[in-house]
Amino acid sequence: MSVPRWEGYRDLFSIAIFRYLVTWFSLVPIVVLLLKDVPEQVALEYNGQEILVNMALPFSWQWLWFSSLSFVIAMILYSLLCPSLIKKYHSYSDYKARLHDKRWLVHEAMPLLAGSGTAARGFIERLVTKKFVEAVGELPEGEKLGVRTIAVDVSRVHFENSDQIYVLQLPLPKDETDEARGITEKGIFWEIYGTYSGGKFVARLLILLLLIVSGSIFSGVLIQHIFAGFLYASAIF
Repeated sequence: MSVPRWEGYRDLFSIAIFRYLVTWFSLVPIVVLLLKDVPEQVALEYNGQEILVNMALPFSWQWLWFSSLSFVIAMILYSLLCPSLIKKYHSYSDYKARLHDKRWLVHEAMPLLAGSGTAARGFIERLVTKKFVEAVGELPEGEKLGVRTIAVDVSRVHFENSDQIYVLQLPLPKDETDEARGITEKGIFWEIYGTYSGGKFVARLLILLLLIVSGSIFSGVLIQHIFAGFLYASAIF
């Protein structure tokens, strides 16, 4: 089973039509309470004739409510667990549009450089492989591993990987061309973004299962509604 990455859920929960499931989830208990004493059939008189009006819904509102419940739980999990970077930026262009300082990516990378999980280790290995970080012989005096240093014109953080000390430093040295600096900064951004996007697998899987449950129930209710409409049309014609 292919589990969507966090930006896939972000795009899904941004679709306005799915917000109606949240509205249904909120309103149904109130409506049911207000209409609990209304009979399934109401007799109306028209031109001396009694007409029975069926007040029952042509589908199971209870099942539709459970569909909404699953969707709402999935949305809450997304809101609580989706990394903030994924919510804020859809692309590198979005990041650039915020006009962050050149050194801001060091701040964004800090939690990953300090992490010890598989995702964090993979992130560090890719930074090393792509030469986005520089190996140094020893830790400079006054600096600590995993602690960001903010100087007048640069931010940097030293970290250890395979018994070697590396430094992530931004902005890049001025002897680099503008094009080279842009490519490296963009590459670092996408490495951070990709690591966060593919993180928290269990949470992403749980959200997917909840959405499958919600969609399956909703499809069943829709089929029930269509079938009821077909029976009604058949009775008339």
